[in-house]
Amino acid sequence: CGLERTLMTDNAESAVAAWAYEHRRVAGRSTETLPGAKNLYLPLTTRDNVVGLLGIEVVEKLMNPEKQRLMEAWAGLAAMAIERVKLTDKAREATLVLESDRLRTALLNSISHELRTPLSSIMGSSSTLLDADSLYSVEERRELLENIKDGSNRMNMILSNLLDTARIESGMLKLKDDWCDIEDIIGSALRNLSEQIAGRHIDMKIPDDLPWVRGDCVLLGQVMINLIDNALKYSPPDSGVEIKVHAINDNLTVSVADHGIGIPEEDLMKVFDKFYRIQHDKINIPGTGLGLSICKSIVEAHGGQIQAENRSGGGAIFSFSIPLAKGGDKLATPESESR
Repeated sequence: CGLERTLMTDNAESAVAAWAYEHRRVAGRSTETLPGAKNLYLPLTTRDNVVGLLGIEVVEKLMNPEKQRLMEAWAGLAAMAIERVKLTDKAREATLVLESDRLRTALLNSISHELRTPLSSIMGSSSTLLDADSLYSVEERRELLENIKDGSNRMNMILSNLLDTARIESGMLKLKDDWCDIEDIIGSALRNLSEQIAGRHIDMKIPDDLPWVRGDCVLLGQVMINLIDNALKYSPPDSGVEIKVHAINDNLTVSVADHGIGIPEEDLMKVFDKFYRIQHDKINIPGTGLGLSICKSIVEAHGGQIQAENRSGGGAIFSFSIPLAKGGDKLATPESESR
């Protein structure tokens, strides 16, 4: 037997292992089946299938029936452990599939509902202008054109949020590493929302010596746009919005406060979930429920945190904080660094 074992090749050893796996029987050294193998092979069998194979190097003189039974017991325990892991993985996959289906359904429902209103407005106004342009005064035509523009802006924001969500979910969200002036970012966001802000008072408290931050200026701008737009939508048209910025404890904190309906206490932790929208009997706020979810993903990608709370005088406050980079004062711009 010693000579036979010496002459056996790796291919032959693999054949013994394959035989044990295929026939679900113990084979190899110290057995009556293919005893010339170098190792003892025990299939890891469960009630329905074989989940693996246990190969054990055996010193023949030390093998006896009691030890072989012990090895078979090891194989049984290993088989159960592997089967349990596989079942857990299958259950997790099933959960992910159900969650994916749920999100897909919610997304489709949200898109179909939210796009229908601005699209109908655009189609109706444009059709009216085309079919009976001469019947309307300059003011009436202007109003129809403004309806088209408002509907287009609303659709653009919805599609932008959908694209941002797709990028985040696919892992394609890549941050640029630039020096950002949060005052400029806020100003740009307000300009983007100029039509929604028309007639509203925006109270800003931004220190003159505010430090710069390191991050993606475009994405941080999207955070500001979504937070300000959210504050405008959930507050009365004659109320103002307060924006405050301060730097403390190596963090830059930005807050956007409104005088709206506030957030139910039990839902404060849900406002950043995808498709979450505050339900209110008296008002119907348009939106897909993606804006705040996108804000959370962007802020956390910058190593920061975002939170929501109700203000004592009514309304809600959304605040986010991101870490300040060393040398983030206004003198530490890319130009000054190069010098």
